[in-house]
Amino acid sequence: TEYGRKVRSIFEKKFDDVGTVFTGLGCEGTSVLLGAIDRCDDTNERTCINQMLRSTNGFDGIFGRLYIGANGKTERPVFINMIHGDELKLVVKIY
Repeated sequence: TEYGRKVRSIFEKKFDDVGTVFTGLGCEGTSVLLGAIDRCDDTNERTCINQMLRSTNGFDGIFGRLYIGANGKTERPVFINMIHGDELKLVVKIY
């Protein structure tokens, strides 16, 4: 995604190490949280932040769109990859 390309570019400029899936998920989580905080009038109001997190609808993350329902459960595409040599190769993406 465009978001993924931006995150990768920023990461590669700042760090010599190769990013991992966990790095990407951390970036996404931080972006979702900051987006929820930005949608609240009072950024210290925990109830509002929780409500905004649980109304995340179609956040365009690194690996596709991310949805968080009112119950707090997240929906996103599932990726099946294989390791070929020292590279991760996409096999299939399931929505």
